Amino acid sequence: MLVGVAELKLLGPKRDIVRLCFEPHHPFSWSKMSPPAEGFGAVAEWIALDPDGEAFIFRKFDRLAAQILLYQQARILSLEKELEELDKDVANSDNMALKDAARTWEKLVEQSKQISPGQYPAQRRMSLIVEIKQALKEYRGSPPSQTNRECG
Repeated sequence: MLVGVAELKLLGPKRDIVRLCFEPHHPFSWSKMSPPAEGFGAVAEWIALDPDGEAFIFRKFDRLAAQILLYQQARILSLEKELEELDKDVANSDNMALKDAARTWEKLVEQSKQISPGQYPAQRRMSLIVEIKQALKEYRGSPPSQTNRECG
């Protein structure tokens, strides 16, 4: 734990500041800093100077993190439901082009690039796939301690 800090300004082209830190374990340790930090930087500097790491305590925001994970899950569930509805529409359709787009990636890509009224399901499916991919990436990129507690 840092007991005190004394600053000595050195004259010279760099005008560096040398701090003499008075710590319980190291009565006279020198650290060279240029320029002195202010605001968050000063607080971070003070935390970093603590040799025992006792000042290195940060809030985890568990409730907020859990709430965001729940929102992400709700979003993914909604997207999943929409994809399932598209799959049901394909299953109940006699349109072979629609079925081909649901069965093969190449046909889906080809049809999603076409600009015609009949290709909207393929365009929507492609858009939905991209959206689901991004949502899963964000969800899985959440802190592992929060997302590794799976239930199904």
